[in-house]
Amino acid sequence: MPDFAPDGLSAADEADGQRPGLPPLAEALEARAKHTPWVVVVDEAQSLDLRVGRWLLNAAPVAGREAPFLLVLAGAANLRARLSEMGASFWSRAEPLPIGRLDSTATAEAIHRPLADEGIGIEEDVLARIVRESHGYAYFVQWWGKAVWDSLRRSPGRDRRVTLSVVESASVDFEAEKHCYFAGIASDLRADGVLPAAREVAKAFGGGARLGHTEFRNAVARGIRDAGGPGMADAVDALERPGFVWQTEGKPIWEPGIPGLMDYLLEDALKPDGDAATR
Repeated sequence: MPDFAPDGLSAADEADGQRPGLPPLAEALEARAKHTPWVVVVDEAQSLDLRVGRWLLNAAPVAGREAPFLLVLAGAANLRARLSEMGASFWSRAEPLPIGRLDSTATAEAIHRPLADEGIGIEEDVLARIVRESHGYAYFVQWWGKAVWDSLRRSPGRDRRVTLSVVESASVDFEAEKHCYFAGIASDLRADGVLPAAREVAKAFGGGARLGHTEFRNAVARGIRDAGGPGMADAVDALERPGFVWQTEGKPIWEPGIPGLMDYLLEDALKPDGDAATR
């Protein structure tokens, strides 16, 4: 790395109080940004170590006052709560951009544009199916895109148009990935002791788009009481962490975070073994 940003620049070193010959983190960030404008994007920011996050969050606004430096944090629905635990005040003055699910137009654009850039067309009814089945959930949109590309590569003559037969083939891959994704989340919920609570919440939603705060907490309480799980605060955090549920713009209204997952958990509960994590 050039001398304006020393080798070994690490928020972890700062967090541990170990700075062997390094300037403070804010100074290093500022020096790097003065050389050329710098945007640092941290994905899955809710997983940041608390100490590392605290140093980074406090250093960022200091560097940004003196140089063209911007810190962007992207994460799951529980990111705000995680930032509060880090003890850094700057984030409360930051500009939050709640993305949530994409609307139909944005979803269609996310699928259509990469194809169009490669000179590949897509039939309108096929695009509408992908939009409908992805539910605007960004991860599903990405996987649909990958599945379509893979299907095109397998098609005879390397079709330059996404047809019904292409998307039918892609659907097999997409459904397999979705099942693995759901099974993984169910396993995590089980490990956190909140799988029964997740199922109670799914029942309370009943296929609906929203759930009031009281109804949500009552459903969680039923699940943790019957299973002897964690306390309410820990249970809610465990349900929010993977995006199973989220609150809309900080309001006391809850929404399903991952389309189809609630149905998956309820259907799984009716099977003899009753636990997705064991299969």
